[in-house]
Amino acid sequence: MFQYPSQPRPFFWGHRGLPACAVENTLAAFAASQRHGMPGIECDVQWSRDGVPFIFHDDTLERLGGSTHVAQALSWKDLAALRLVDPERPHLGVGRIPTLAELVEWLPQGLALNCEIKDYPQLSHAHLASFLQLIAEYHLEDRVLVSSFNHAILARVRSMASHIALATLWDGPIDYPTVLKSQQLTPILHVPLAWAERPTLEALHSLGFQLGVWGARAAADVRRLVGLGVDAVFIDDPNWLPTPFPPQGGGR
Repeated sequence: MFQYPSQPRPFFWGHRGLPACAVENTLAAFAASQRHGMPGIECDVQWSRDGVPFIFHDDTLERLGGSTHVAQALSWKDLAALRLVDPERPHLGVGRIPTLAELVEWLPQGLALNCEIKDYPQLSHAHLASFLQLIAEYHLEDRVLVSSFNHAILARVRSMASHIALATLWDGPIDYPTVLKSQQLTPILHVPLAWAERPTLEALHSLGFQLGVWGARAAADVRRLVGLGVDAVFIDDPNWLPTPFPPQGGGR
C-alpha cells in the first residue's frame, strides 16, 4: 500500500502532470513530470456518459475545450474528438483527453499515481469497479493513492478494495473534529496552502497524520512548505522545485 516515504524533504506530485510544460491532465503533461524527476503524478478521474473512465479536471469543457458541455454528459467518442488548449498558456499547443486505461498503460515502472476521483452524483458501483479493475490489471496497488473531496466516495473505495491507499482532500477552514474523524478512513490528508502554518501542521503531525499540501503558486511557496516539513507538495511548474533536486523514490 502506498505511503509517503520518511525523507528529509517532501514527496513531489506533478499536479495534473506539469501544466507549465504541457496541457494539464494529458499524457504529454504526465511525461513532463517524469522527465523532470517527479516521483509521482496526480490526475483527475471522471466517467463519460457511456462509462469510460477518463482524465479531466473541470466539470465543464469551457476552459480548455471551448464548449459549455458538462464533460460527464458526453460519450467517450465525443470526448476523444475534443482538442484542448490552455487559454493561459496557448504556446503549449493542443492536447487531448486520455482515458484512464491509456494513462495506466503508459505509467512507467516506479512512478506513483494519485487519482483524484471527481464528485459525480451518478457515481455507481460499476464506475468504481471499472476504476479498480484497471488498477488491479496493471498491478498498481502498491503505488496508487486515491483521493477525493467527497469522503463518502473514499469510504466506498475502501469497502471495495481495502488494500488501496486513500487520501482525504480538504478545502475551506480547518475543522479539527471532522478531520480527526477522517483518521478512521485514512491518515493521509491533502490540505490547501491556507492550512500550511507551523502550529496547524505540527498539531496534525502530532495526531499521526501525513500531510500533502496543494495550492502552491510559486517557488517561494514550495520553499516555505519544505521548511515546514510537510510530507508532500503538489507542483505545477518544474521551476518551483528546490535545487539541487536529486531523483526521488516512488511510493512503496
